[in-house]
Amino acid sequence: GFGPANPLSFEVSFDNRDEYRRVAVALQAMWRPLGVFPELLNKEFQVHYADMQSRNFQMAQTSILAPYLDVSSILIYLESGAVGFNTTGFNNAEFDEAVKSANRTSDLELRAKLIYRAEEILLERVPVIPLYNTVSKYLLNTKIRGWVHNVRVRHPARYMSFE
Repeated sequence: GFGPANPLSFEVSFDNRDEYRRVAVALQAMWRPLGVFPELLNKEFQVHYADMQSRNFQMAQTSILAPYLDVSSILIYLESGAVGFNTTGFNNAEFDEAVKSANRTSDLELRAKLIYRAEEILLERVPVIPLYNTVSKYLLNTKIRGWVHNVRVRHPARYMSFE
């Protein structure tokens, strides 16, 4: 096992955004007292994501932006067949079936149970470590019209006007 005589060490890859660097440095500092020694690899954005697509990493930091407000919009990124998105290589038939079945049913109670089971599987297998959620904050003049909050944080000016 791992311990003082055999410390756990691995590489943590992240792209060159300041936010990611700060998180990686904080993780490194928190893990050291536990005998865990990650080596931080700061890479250019394209290099980092190319390495993730080819699964050329030991641990990699990334983010997921939900395309719509539903937990399944995050879970589908980890389905076995999510080519281009499932960079972890996570492959679990029970998870896949739970997510697919949850997205097919109109029975809300059954859907909740299926989503819960899919989340249980993720917690058991740990292909990802959720660290934090980002928050978008806006200061918006009350005279602006056409501003619509959305999960993609896109606000084309052509739809906005002053009243």
